[in-house]
Amino acid sequence: MRKAILFATTLSILAAGFAWPVESYAGQQILRDEAFKTGKIRFVPLVTITDEAMGGKALFSWPMDVAEDGQGRIYVSDFKENNIKVFDKAGVYLKTIGRKGQGPGEFQYLFEVEFSHGRLYASENSRITVFDAEGAYLRTMVAEKGRSWQKMRALPDGRFLVEKNLVDYQSPSRKEETLLDLYSAEFAFLKTVYQREVRRYKYFSEPTARSLPIPYAAAFSWDLLPDGRIAVGYPGNYKIEFYDPDKGKIGSFSHASTPVEVTAEDKKVFFAGISYMTQDGGGPPVLHKGASEFTIKNTEFPKFKPPFTRLLVDAQGRIWVRLSEPAVEKKGPRFDVFDRSGRFLGNVIVQDGAFPSRMLPWEGGFWAIKATEDDDFSIVKFGIEVMRRP
Repeated sequence: MRKAILFATTLSILAAGFAWPVESYAGQQILRDEAFKTGKIRFVPLVTITDEAMGGKALFSWPMDVAEDGQGRIYVSDFKENNIKVFDKAGVYLKTIGRKGQGPGEFQYLFEVEFSHGRLYASENSRITVFDAEGAYLRTMVAEKGRSWQKMRALPDGRFLVEKNLVDYQSPSRKEETLLDLYSAEFAFLKTVYQREVRRYKYFSEPTARSLPIPYAAAFSWDLLPDGRIAVGYPGNYKIEFYDPDKGKIGSFSHASTPVEVTAEDKKVFFAGISYMTQDGGGPPVLHKGASEFTIKNTEFPKFKPPFTRLLVDAQGRIWVRLSEPAVEKKGPRFDVFDRSGRFLGNVIVQDGAFPSRMLPWEGGFWAIKATEDDDFSIVKFGIEVMRRP
């Protein structure tokens, strides 16, 4: 299970003339709920792990996920290298687990890692490899085939939740569904906890079969609270639901939001982020950056963006909901933050740059994977600093 990392580092908590209240946790100052009323926070790097930390013994080629074992050791899955790098809580390199291959303890498409009840679980879609805490291979399990696994999380009791995307390629509309399925610790399927039809792509059969991404399609998002409840958001409207893995839906809350209009700049940014391939005769394929004429002609934009784009849960069980924003947001990503019951705590801007996508909570903030435009990767332990009142 993803547990808090006990690491004694003091954060500087700034406010207008006085320090905001904090709680002490193994020497670490932890933000209390009142801090989210300030309107501004900053993510402060406390530990940064780069290739240099591994002293030439390994490299970050394409890190995908981060897990922690409760003793402070950090496990980083590398999709391209097909291995797992292990570090201590200070970022010192310890070992590498696994390698590319098809044998026991080897990987071909390594994606996620989770640590649960003394075992390290590594996911390659529905193929799960299990190691002990020291990295010794234990077994391989195949849960099922033919379904696209998107996200795997360990519950406090040792069971697992898996997000899947299903596409019915036999239907003209290519019906798409997202599921949250519950599995045992041995990855035997138990039940579907959540299911929803989604639309991510528009499909064409003429002049050739192809698909186009739907701009600003509502994206299903979920995360686990420390007590094992599931926070689920599907931003067709601003509503967050709570699910119990066994009982199903047990509650929800809604929040007011201000619609964000899709502008000409949004459309420009959307098309600039698309690339496509062409090939003339027997020549080599050519990659083109930017949208094709077909894409531009057949893409339909909504008038407004969905209220939010994703949610995540921190180590205190607070729910962070990232709001939709204009294409160019100079101030930083904006979040609504709620406590574990859904009580609104505040709206904050995260200063100084983009908010990382792959994150692992610890008591004072988040571990995250960072990448530059040149594909240089680092693993960063962030603390949270309160800014002065705006």
